[in-house]
Amino acid sequence: MAWTTLFGTVSFELFGHLERTVADHARWFDAVARRVGADLGVVGRPPGAHADPR
Repeated sequence: MAWTTLFGTVSFELFGHLERTVADHARWFDAVARRVGADLGVVGRPPGAHADPR
């Protein structure tokens, strides 16, 4: 799941699907990467953040 999330995130950026939907692309990508890292246990979650109940 992590690979598909990051691959999709990069694809959205490359093909312009984030235009007019995300104001700060770099910050959005960093947030996605941190979340994937936290889901994998590579980085800690910020205080108060919870994993998806999937």
